[in-house]
Amino acid sequence: MSFYPEELKRTPIQIILLKASLACFLVAIAALIFETWSGNSHKEVATQSVDISNLLSQANQAYKDGDYSQSFSLLEVAAEKGNAKAQYSLGYMYEHGEGVKKSLSDAEHWYQESANQGHKKAKKALDRLNR
Repeated sequence: MSFYPEELKRTPIQIILLKASLACFLVAIAALIFETWSGNSHKEVATQSVDISNLLSQANQAYKDGDYSQSFSLLEVAAEKGNAKAQYSLGYMYEHGEGVKKSLSDAEHWYQESANQGHKKAKKALDRLNR
């Protein structure tokens, strides 16, 4: 004899799906709490991501067009926001004097920043500079 009406009984699959739904709900709540605590909303994070992507795209086009100073300026903004690709590119531009006065110390700085985030080309560039 069961205490539950027949319509409230769940199959094993239904139980797994309910548990998965509950887990997703709890993760979403935790994310909202973290968002409130950290002060960054999803919209702000997404906007920052789109902004950096847009900056990199514009910088790449400026570089292709031979406008190295414009490319450098755009990359500098993205690099300051912590983008490893932009940091590597700044290092390259400093190393070769493209869009900026050649400076091996500045090149090394930006390569190091990028390498610290795991950028492989930046690590190779550092090795090359430090020979």
